[in-house]
Amino acid sequence: MINKQITLNAYVASAVHASTGAAGQPAAIEPQSLERMRGEVDDFLASNAVRLLGSGLSSEQIGRDFWTTRNDHHAAGFKGLGRLGDELAEAARACGARGLKPLACGQWRYA
Repeated sequence: MINKQITLNAYVASAVHASTGAAGQPAAIEPQSLERMRGEVDDFLASNAVRLLGSGLSSEQIGRDFWTTRNDHHAAGFKGLGRLGDELAEAARACGARGLKPLACGQWRYA
């Protein structure tokens, strides 16, 4: 079973790391950006549920792989899963690239 909150947490952590270079360092992400991230993760999970459940990936790994793959980072992503991984990678890239942008008030915006 996929835990949406764990998946979202890993997705957000990957975004923070990619944007700030600080692993594990929390960023002040504006509330509407967090909701947008939640919506995109939920949509990805829903539209790829059968594939993801059959992948054997943990909820945390799904969140990290979704972030790194959709943003074309040269991390493992969904590699190692054969055709299933290729399908998941294609679905992730179809969501388009996203990132965190710093705002003047010390918060970050998801764009």
